[in-house]
Amino acid sequence: MKEKAKNFIERMVNYAKTEKWEEVDKRIKEIRRYDVSEVVDIVQYLFQDEDGNIRDLAGTIVTELELKYLPQEKQQSVKELLRKGIRDEHPYAKFRATIAAIKHRLYEKEDVYIMKDTLKKIQEEELRELAAFYLKKLE
Repeated sequence: MKEKAKNFIERMVNYAKTEKWEEVDKRIKEIRRYDVSEVVDIVQYLFQDEDGNIRDLAGTIVTELELKYLPQEKQQSVKELLRKGIRDEHPYAKFRATIAAIKHRLYEKEDVYIMKDTLKKIQEEELRELAAFYLKKLE
């Protein structure tokens, strides 16, 4: 199973590197087929990639996962990754980490201002509705 999850994530990474976001969007929900713990083990490295598109993908993947069944220490590890991600210099990586942090409630009180600011700055029409939805969750 781990190899399959790894292969799937590698395919998603290739799409992100070539900015084939429509392919990512079309297939991202398939990530739910794989063991969450194994996916998190792989995704943690994506958050550290020098390519902002890969860090963007990492946040997108985490958003799709069901984290509540993870052991507490692994949830804490994801929280630390997301808290760094919401401070990313890449605007889309920052946006996706913000969405994941809000969805899974993996943030601290001092993160709220940064996350609100990120969501308010989204200009792309196709992302504004999503940003507004998550902004309401913070208020």
